[in-house]
Amino acid sequence: MKSLSKTQFLDQAKKDLAEKTSAINVAVAELKSMVEKKIGNRRFVAGRDRIVEAQVLAYNQKRLLEFEKLEKSPYFFKCLVQFKNAAVPEEVYISKFNFSEEKIYSWFSSISCLRFTEIGEFSYATPKGEERSGALIGKDQFMIVDGRIVYLASEAVDRPRELIYQEHLSNRKSGFVLPEVIAKMEKNQDEVIRADYRGSYLIAGPAGSGKTTLALHRVAYLAQSPDTSEYFSGKNIIVFVQDQSTLDYFKSIFPQLGIEDVIITTFYQWALDHLGFLDFEYAYRFGPDEAAKDGYEQAKRLALAEMRVDRNLQNADDLAAYYRSFLDETNLSIFAEQAKAKKLDRFDIAVLLAHRFERDQGFKKEERVVVAKKNGDMKLENRILPIEYSLIILDEAQNYLKEEIAMIKALANKNKAILYTGDLAQQTKLFTLRDWNEVGEDFGNGHKVVLDKVYRNTKEILRYVQARGYAVCIPDELKSGPEVEEKHFDSKADEINFVRELVGKKDDLTIGILNKSKEYLADYLKVFEDYKNTHVLSVSEAQGVEFDVSILVGQIEKYEFDCEDEGFKKEKTRVERDLDYVALTRAMEEMWVCFVVSQ
Repeated sequence: MKSLSKTQFLDQAKKDLAEKTSAINVAVAELKSMVEKKIGNRRFVAGRDRIVEAQVLAYNQKRLLEFEKLEKSPYFFKCLVQFKNAAVPEEVYISKFNFSEEKIYSWFSSISCLRFTEIGEFSYATPKGEERSGALIGKDQFMIVDGRIVYLASEAVDRPRELIYQEHLSNRKSGFVLPEVIAKMEKNQDEVIRADYRGSYLIAGPAGSGKTTLALHRVAYLAQSPDTSEYFSGKNIIVFVQDQSTLDYFKSIFPQLGIEDVIITTFYQWALDHLGFLDFEYAYRFGPDEAAKDGYEQAKRLALAEMRVDRNLQNADDLAAYYRSFLDETNLSIFAEQAKAKKLDRFDIAVLLAHRFERDQGFKKEERVVVAKKNGDMKLENRILPIEYSLIILDEAQNYLKEEIAMIKALANKNKAILYTGDLAQQTKLFTLRDWNEVGEDFGNGHKVVLDKVYRNTKEILRYVQARGYAVCIPDELKSGPEVEEKHFDSKADEINFVRELVGKKDDLTIGILNKSKEYLADYLKVFEDYKNTHVLSVSEAQGVEFDVSILVGQIEKYEFDCEDEGFKKEKTRVERDLDYVALTRAMEEMWVCFVVSQ
């Protein structure tokens, strides 16, 4: 680029982009025409040829979707390569999907390793085991959104890496851009993505370290790589998430990664559907007050630990009868109210699932399957089949009971491919995992990665988190922002007025108003129900979510519980501290912490 100014370099890059986009547009038009013809001719295809024709059509429709995504973001790396024994250098592009006619290759292809390669000599192995080598002359990194370049950096043999152009970029989930995350990925993370598909894998790390992003890319690689795709079709992959916001996020991101038909649900909704409790809802906690909820969960935890799977539990009445052996009258009364409200908590679901598993000798379902007749025609039959998934992703795994994880493991097929992501410092429920060893998996031999760099928060936010007694790593390259501000108020009404005024000044940002208690937030929900950019959430609901600005309201500084059981008091304190950590790490740019003196 020595002979070109940055403006000229950007103009040339835009011209190249236009040429690639034009070629993709032509491919889209041709493929659309082909798909339309095949759909129109389907009725003339008979017998077993229908299966082949359907497979070809499905492949072409998938490629059409990929090309349509390429139109908006054709690539995110361009490499100038002099391959060994080649007469002239070659331009190679790395993208989300393949379009080899234009030298565009997917990020999971073997040649994509060039994006991590230093300028100079290189070599890599092709899928056939052949070695390709040469010299990397130059490398340009792009972010292209909706057909326009929003970020461009370049480096070459004769010059170090430099920023050519950058627009303001957003990191919030609602504005997630896949190339941005792939661009941030480091070489060792790329090795995690490509690790052996058999067995389980753990990705652990603090809030904002990118563990969920890394997990998503591992799923995408397994589902699309020629080496592994035969084992992992979308409909045989299930993702268990904690909440609706994460579910919506995953549903929006998997198509960007080129994967369709992935099952995304909460474990509890999956369980209710499997058990047939279709008119029931999942209850996180139940009881008239916090002390009663704590005691209720303690009693149920003991009931689960001493569980006897000798009954055929079919409904809430059966469950009530089962609990008479474990709960006192006070807690049985709470369960009666809970059942009347058509709610089941995680302990109820674990008990019911264990009994169903014992009764059916596994998790099974009735399914309509296509069967080929002797004459080549097809027919549908009902069959009882085991429920098995080729890949299970367990997001925020630290929030599960050991018993729940044991049941989830029973859903894995023979390859036992389960991907756990989590952080033991973010446990928002009582009696969950204390150590990753409790999962009962062998995470040795390269099946575990612990991330430590935090990409989401500012230095000032993480310094505040440190000052509150949490061990966090603050990378030197982390962005800076305003200092965290603490505010003290004499009443909740004063706090609400301050928050209303603050939110009014930030209508161009996403804002999270957080407290551990949904009851405390009831007044905030009324005040901010019409604010589109403002989300009022309990800390448990906010886990995995991020905001430009977070406002922690109704804060208290000490953990005091009316309980004589020292073991439970320690467990409760641990969860309360973890909830605080979750709350303190939701903000990307700015955080306010509000204390009400009269509480």
